Amino acid sequence: MMNAGATRATSGRRDGAYAGTQSVVRALRLLKLFHGAAPELTFAEIHARSGLNRSTAIRILSALEAEGLVERNPATDGFRLGPQIAALGRRATGTGDLRELAQHEMDALAASTSETVTLEMLVEGKVQIVAESMGAHVIGAIPCIGTSWPAHATSSGKILLAALEPERRRSVLGDRLRPLTERTITRRADLDGELSRVRDQGYAVNSEELEPGYVAVAVGIRDSRGDVVAALSVGGPKHRLTGNRLDELTAELRETAIQISRHLGAA
Repeated sequence: MMNAGATRATSGRRDGAYAGTQSVVRALRLLKLFHGAAPELTFAEIHARSGLNRSTAIRILSALEAEGLVERNPATDGFRLGPQIAALGRRATGTGDLRELAQHEMDALAASTSETVTLEMLVEGKVQIVAESMGAHVIGAIPCIGTSWPAHATSSGKILLAALEPERRRSVLGDRLRPLTERTITRRADLDGELSRVRDQGYAVNSEELEPGYVAVAVGIRDSRGDVVAALSVGGPKHRLTGNRLDELTAELRETAIQISRHLGAA
């Protein structure tokens, strides 16, 4: 005799299948049309290979595109798997090296701006370069993977510190904010105010606080939970990174950070 729980469990079924599962199955079958031999398909190809009627195919593709599971190639108007497919795969396997995921985007940013781009993380109370892409300018930042600096004196450090809870931040910073130049922030109250501004505006600037004549801007990289896990920075000489130029770099940096964050599964 069937118990009450089983009765409830089957009450939403029609003809042996749960209501709504047909749409899910169709969407999954559509996604499986993309593979190594066919990484990109036109709508006509999708329509023909899926066996779906036109309106159903359009509806499912639109839903998948909205969720980032497929994307349209603007150059060909064809469809291909979207960034959220890769993100789901990494969540399932627990893999995905941030440096590898970021490098292509960093190289593209360095090429478009001609400025040096670095990816930095908090390591033992300092910000450390974990990946880099060199700019084309003869005079520019010359970073080195593994190099680290006091977090409070860098744009990347400010981004990462601003994302921490106050107690954790105090632990990371230690007892003293060491001056590196006459512009380095060394008072806790001043740093707290600066970090509050960083949180509000979504980016941080280092204006000769690390080294005289050096300016940098940084934004955060977020993971699938929305947590800031790294900072992306562009830096160079003060005479080049000022005014409108700095604003332009900040805008490009934001777009690149969004793309890298999406690779990590961020919404």
